[in-house]
Amino acid sequence: MTSKDTMAAVVRAYGDLDLDTAPALCRDLTAALPRHRQVVLDLSGVDFMDCSGIGALVHAQNQADHLGVALEVRGAGPAVRRLIELTGLGTRVTLRP
Repeated sequence: MTSKDTMAAVVRAYGDLDLDTAPALCRDLTAALPRHRQVVLDLSGVDFMDCSGIGALVHAQNQADHLGVALEVRGAGPAVRRLIELTGLGTRVTLRP
């Protein structure tokens, strides 16, 4: 077993977070979570997110919970933040401006 890095990892997403791009985000988050104590998902560059993006966030939050890693979502614009909140995911993930 390896120890986790003390620094947070930052995963940045850009453009549309949809059926075409959500698998790549999920892959990047899945790779970062086991190696860090905290992972920050920067959504400031995301213009649009659909249910595929929500699915990627749910998967990542489930994995973070299992691993004991803090997952934080930052920079979500109004439309993306509203989608996260409307789906109830806002009660599970830490949302920061």
